[in-house]
Amino acid sequence: MKTPKHVIVFGDWHFEIVGIRARRMCDDGTFDGSGHVSVIDGNPHVEGLLCINEFTRQDWRAFASLFISLGFEHADFRRFKNDNFLYKRKSH
Repeated sequence: MKTPKHVIVFGDWHFEIVGIRARRMCDDGTFDGSGHVSVIDGNPHVEGLLCINEFTRQDWRAFASLFISLGFEHADFRRFKNDNFLYKRKSH
């Protein structure tokens, strides 16, 4: 049986990555964006994504690189923008 990349095995224990805290860091160590990635039913969901500056295509590529490295084909994004709740399913 092939183990998904978001599951890490040590001995008889299988550790499933189900939550990741994301921060967009500045050079001085502060951060101007944050969010949380939850893995639910084998699919990543980006929630609580808040950025002082705009969430850019480069930012999306950073998330996509994470999802590719963990073997996911798409992700669900939920966030507020201009006082509106947005939901998008994005593939990389």
